[in-house]
Amino acid sequence: MHGSGGAAVVLAGGRSARMGEDKAWLDWGGQPLLAHTCDLLAGCVAGPLVVVRSAPDQSLPPLPAGVQVVDDPQRDQGPLLGLATGLAAAGRAAEAAVVCATDLPLLHPAFVR
Repeated sequence: MHGSGGAAVVLAGGRSARMGEDKAWLDWGGQPLLAHTCDLLAGCVAGPLVVVRSAPDQSLPPLPAGVQVVDDPQRDQGPLLGLATGLAAAGRAAEAAVVCATDLPLLHPAFVR
């Protein structure tokens, strides 16, 4: 990964209840939304890129090389547990991290930096 320092954490463990289907797999520009978000972040941070999912059985689309996937220690506990889990994983290698949800297709690199 390249870009300016820090890490990135993507929260991908939501149930997508209002959407009716898993947002991570939604098509955005010919690729799954989660992969799009990870590609964007990989170009913005030098530290680790961590994706937090709800459990080991949560299906994720193929992700860029080097993405670390971690699981919430307890399923369905909401985004705060995912945030803590992701920051703990990223904090082993970076002092700062940007955190975002899967469903931010218009996230801009200048904002991340």
